[in-house]
Amino acid sequence: PPHPSTSSLERSIMQTSLVFRRLQSKLERFLLATVGWALGPRRIRRRLALLLIPIALLISSITLLPPADYLPQGNLNFVLWLTETFPGTSVPEAIELSAPARAFLKQQPEIANTFFAHFPQFHGIGISLKPESATGSGLAAMEQRLMGQSFSYPGYKFMFPIRFPIFNDTGKSFEVQIIGPDLNQLNQLEQQLIQQISALPGVANARSNSINGAPQLQVIPDRTRLAEVGLSESEVGAIVEAALGGRFASEFVDGKEELDITVQLQNVFVKTPEQLRQLSLYSSEIPRPASAGGSMTASATAPVSNGGQVQLADVATVRETTGPGVINHVDLERSTTLTVSLAPDAPLGQLVNQTETQILDPLRRKLPPEFRVELAGSADRLAETVTQLASAFIFSVLITYLLLVALYRSFLYPLVIMATVPMGLTGALLSLVVANWIPGVIVPLDMITGLGFLILTGVVVNNAILIVERVLQLQEEGQKYDEAIYNATRDRLRPIFMSAGTSVLGMIPLAIFPGQGSELYQGLGIALTGGLAFSTILTPTVVPALMALLHDFDFRPQK
Repeated sequence: PPHPSTSSLERSIMQTSLVFRRLQSKLERFLLATVGWALGPRRIRRRLALLLIPIALLISSITLLPPADYLPQGNLNFVLWLTETFPGTSVPEAIELSAPARAFLKQQPEIANTFFAHFPQFHGIGISLKPESATGSGLAAMEQRLMGQSFSYPGYKFMFPIRFPIFNDTGKSFEVQIIGPDLNQLNQLEQQLIQQISALPGVANARSNSINGAPQLQVIPDRTRLAEVGLSESEVGAIVEAALGGRFASEFVDGKEELDITVQLQNVFVKTPEQLRQLSLYSSEIPRPASAGGSMTASATAPVSNGGQVQLADVATVRETTGPGVINHVDLERSTTLTVSLAPDAPLGQLVNQTETQILDPLRRKLPPEFRVELAGSADRLAETVTQLASAFIFSVLITYLLLVALYRSFLYPLVIMATVPMGLTGALLSLVVANWIPGVIVPLDMITGLGFLILTGVVVNNAILIVERVLQLQEEGQKYDEAIYNATRDRLRPIFMSAGTSVLGMIPLAIFPGQGSELYQGLGIALTGGLAFSTILTPTVVPALMALLHDFDFRPQK
């Protein structure tokens, strides 16, 4: 006797099969009734009305289309709480400053590990979550929690958390480059743009790569005094450089290793501005002090008592000031770069357009000709990738059409078949729109999702090929044109539903099931599932209506 669990499984399969057969039967009757309606009286109007349905849906889906994005971010289990201290802060001081923030992190039950990271231009605290919390929503919640704490600790220019993506560049940030000759005006433009861009909805933060306020010592030579003692500005500069950090003299090659040779002053240690002012400079033109038995006129008196040497303060002014820690360049021109980070649900394409039209375009009209403001980073890469995808899509449609022309030896029947491509695109777009209406679900139109539109080009035409081929076959057997269209649709409905149904059901897990890496391919699965399902329902009605219109307007080609 069969095992009880086996009979239960068989009953479940039979019940599921019965449900699908009933749905398929009802859908077949509805579609055949629609085709019969299109072939009835006033058929031209009916066929045109039937064709208006996919056209209207295509237009509406384009208007509701989510903005373009670049690449998905992924759920990498790592968050960096980025910090920038004020210029002149040492590494031990930076570690000490981070103590309150690290104490806060230890109180968070979701965090597994933390560490302090030091980079040349900024510091940060690295965070990884426990496996049960390292999900997309868990990482996003931790990022928002850290953002709320970022203004609670003194001693920092800024603090904000960033999530590291799976790809090197996901498009969750873009850059604005400000190029011009004057550093002061560059800094003014930088602060102005930071305020304006940060006010846009969807912008998490905007930061600059310039480092201002770095403590500096300026040595301003007195050319008159230098001439009196016989020193030049370049000689003074070389001595100051050798006293502070060493002056590069040459390069020594030891096998494959290259070593820099630097010249440093012996037994001279300059650590404070006062020590720099007391730096001794020697010159043969400085008169030595007179001997005990000799005499010296007042006009020949040495400038200092040591004779033969002077201090730097005697021939130059040492001024303590602040200035840029780094001067960046783009194409050999001075520049500063703003990095604009976006919120997780903010689309890159929309924010780039808003920044361009609302902020940068009005600013360009006011700038002097020697200044430029340009978008860079992911903004450029997004535009380039969209152009490449559009070109690839057009090329794939053209190749498919020319192949069908060669097979059918006709230019019109392949057009009927290719009409299913917009229906597939409509289904893909509408499925993305509906998915984004679900609370808590964000499915961006990124470049991986865009690949689904390319794949649909070669998939959705298969159903139309079945109908067109059957119509031509029945015509050759002697059936009238309208009769051949109706019978061909009836004969091909079951094979169409069987092939498309298995494909759609096979892709549903790709579209809806969560899991590791699901955020990478979820949009692709939704686009393919929605596009194929939508075109499968519309193809048995739109293709017969188009073929009937060819006959009505006497455009029917001979095979």
